[in-house]
Amino acid sequence: MFRVLAILAIVFSSLSIWSQDSDLDSLESLYKTAPNDSIRVQASNDLGSYLYKKDQFTALSYWTETYKLALKKIETSTDSTLFFYQTVLASSYNGLGIINRRQGKSAEALEFYHKALKINKELNDSVAMGSTLYNLGNLYKNIGQYDDAEKYTNQSLSIRLQLGHVKGIINCYNNLGVLAKKAGDSNKAIEYYESSLVLAEENNLNEGMAIALGNIGVVYQRVNQDYNSALSYFQKSLAIQIELNNQQGIASGNYNISGLYLDLNQPEKSVTHINKAISIYSELRSHSKLAKCYSRLSKAQKQLGNYPGALESYKMFSKEKDTMLLDRNEKKLAKLEAKFIYDKKRAADSIQQLETEKLTKAELAAKDAQLNEAEITEQRDAIIMIGLFGGLAFVIIFIIFIYNRLKLTRKQKLIIEEQKTIVEEKNQEVEDSINYAKRIQEAILPKQSLADRLLPENFILYKPKDIVAGDFYWLQQVGTNVIFAAADCTGHGVPGAMVSVVCNNAMNRSVREFKLTVPGEILDKTRELVIEQFAEGNEDVKDGMDIALCSLEGNTLKYAGANNALWIIRKGSGAVEEYKATKQPIGKVDDPIDFTTHEIKLNKGDSFYIFSDGYVDQFGGEKGKKFKSKAFKELLLSIQAKALSDQQIKIDETFENWRGDLEQVDDVCVIGIRI
Repeated sequence: MFRVLAILAIVFSSLSIWSQDSDLDSLESLYKTAPNDSIRVQASNDLGSYLYKKDQFTALSYWTETYKLALKKIETSTDSTLFFYQTVLASSYNGLGIINRRQGKSAEALEFYHKALKINKELNDSVAMGSTLYNLGNLYKNIGQYDDAEKYTNQSLSIRLQLGHVKGIINCYNNLGVLAKKAGDSNKAIEYYESSLVLAEENNLNEGMAIALGNIGVVYQRVNQDYNSALSYFQKSLAIQIELNNQQGIASGNYNISGLYLDLNQPEKSVTHINKAISIYSELRSHSKLAKCYSRLSKAQKQLGNYPGALESYKMFSKEKDTMLLDRNEKKLAKLEAKFIYDKKRAADSIQQLETEKLTKAELAAKDAQLNEAEITEQRDAIIMIGLFGGLAFVIIFIIFIYNRLKLTRKQKLIIEEQKTIVEEKNQEVEDSINYAKRIQEAILPKQSLADRLLPENFILYKPKDIVAGDFYWLQQVGTNVIFAAADCTGHGVPGAMVSVVCNNAMNRSVREFKLTVPGEILDKTRELVIEQFAEGNEDVKDGMDIALCSLEGNTLKYAGANNALWIIRKGSGAVEEYKATKQPIGKVDDPIDFTTHEIKLNKGDSFYIFSDGYVDQFGGEKGKKFKSKAFKELLLSIQAKALSDQQIKIDETFENWRGDLEQVDDVCVIGIRI
C-alpha cells in the first residue's frame, strides 16, 4: 500500500509539473487535520508541489517540514513504511532544489538535487530519476556548465522517452535547444524547439507551448535578427503564461519583449515591459534576473535621454549583481573559517583549563592524604583505646573520601573527552565545508573537454597547495576569439579561494556584460570591478590578482598581463621569447596605468606558455633554494620535441622531484599551447 502511495506521490510532486488539479483548500484542510504522520507528510509535500510556481516561499516552508518529518520517520520506520518515507523525502529534496535554484542559491540547489538522485537510484524509481536528472541539467545550464548540463539532460530524455513521459520529453527538448544555441548551432536548436512545440500542441500542453514559442523567438531575435517574427512568438508565449498565471513565465516573457523593443528602437514600450518583469522578480527575490532587468532598464532610459534614471537603474543593477550566488559562497567560506578558528581555540582553552583543575585537585588530594596520615600517627594511641568500633568508622570515612575523589576524576575525564569530541566534530565540519567549497570552486573552472574543443594542442597543469586555491584558470569564447588566462590571487587556501571567486566573477562580467575581447581592456575593466567589489566593505581591502590573459584568433595571439609574463618558443628555436607584463596587479594601487596589449603573429608549430609564480618560487633541490625562471625556461626548451601531454607530465615530475620532502609553498598553474 505504501509503495503505491509513494509512486503516486513522486509522480504528483515531480518538479516538471505543468498544472495542478488538486484544490488548495482541500490540501490545506487535509494537512491541518491529518490523522497520522504519513498523511501529514504527504499533504505537506503536495502543498509544496502545488504552490512552488505561485508562492515559492510558502512552498519552501512546506517542503522543509516534509523533509524534516520524513527524515525523522525513516529512523523508526518498518519495512512496510520505509519506501514511502524515502520516496517523499526524495520528492521534497527535489522541491527544495528548485526553490533554491530560483533564489539564486545554486550550491544549495545542487546539494539537494544530488541527495534526491541518490535516493531515486536506491529505489530504482525511473519517474523520479527522470525529473531529478532534468533539474540537474537545468541547474548546470544556468551556471554555465554546459557539458554537465547536456549530459544530465540527455540522461533524463532517455528515461522519459522509455516511459513515454510527454511533458518531461518536451522540457528536455527545450533545454537541449538552449544548449545547442549556446554552442552556436542555431539549426539544431530550432530542431529541438520545433520538436518540443509539435509535441506540446499534439497533447494540448499550454506551458510546453509557451516555453517552445519563447525559445524560438529568442533564435529569431538573436540569430536571424528577424525582430517582427520574434515579437510575434514572444507575444504568443506571454499570452499563454498569463493564462496559466505562471509568474516566472510572465516575468520572463515581459523581459524578452522589452529587449525586442530596444532592438526596434522603441524604448518607451521597452520600459513598460521591463517594469512588469522587475515587479514580479522582486516578489520572487530573483537577484540574478533583477540585475539583468535593471541593466536593460538603464539602457532604455539612456535611449530616452533620461540620464538620472539610467544612472539610478545602473546602481540598482550593481546592487542586485552583488547579492548573487558567488558573493554568498564567498561570505559562507569566510564565516566557516572564522567559526572554525574560534571553536578550535575555545575547545583548546577548555581542555587546558580542565587539565589544570585536574592537576590542582590531585595535589590537594595528596596534601589531604598527608595530613590524614599525620593525624593517624598522632592519634594512634587514642585509636587503640577507642578500639575496633572507632577504627571501623575511620575506615568508612576514608573510603567515602577516596570514592568522592575518584568520582570527581571520572567526571573531569568525561568532560575532557566530550571537549575532545567537540573539537574533532568541529574539525570534521570545517573539513567537509571546505571540501564542499572545493566543489564550488571546481564548478567555476573550465572543463578540460572545453579547452580541448576551443584550443589547439594544450595542457593545463593545476596543483593547489591546499584543498581550495587562490590560483585559477579561465576560458571563454566570444565569436571566433578564444580568451583564456592563468591567474594568481592574493593568498592560497580559503582566503585565496574567496579572492579568486571575486576576480573570476569580475572577468566574466568584463567579457559577457561589457562585451570586451581585447586583453588589456578586459584587465582594465576587471580591475575596476574588483576594486568596486572590495570597496563596499567596511575595511580597506588590498587583495587582488596577478594574471596572464591571452586572446587567440587563428594564428594571431593578443596578450596582456598583470605581473605575469607570456613565454613563446618558436618552432626550431633555441630561445624563449618573453613578453613582459605591466608591473601592477589587478587591485587597488597608487597611480594605476592602463594594461598594455601585445599582438603577436604565430606560425604552425610555435608553442607558448602562461603561468602563475608558484612553480618558479618552489623551494627544493639539494640546497633548498627556489627553482627560478631560468631553470624553468631551460626545462621548457629541453622538452620542445615532446607532445604537449608529455610536456605536462615532465613539468609535473620535475616540480615534484625538485620539491622532494619540502612543503609546496604556493598554488601552481601552468598552461601550454601549441599552434
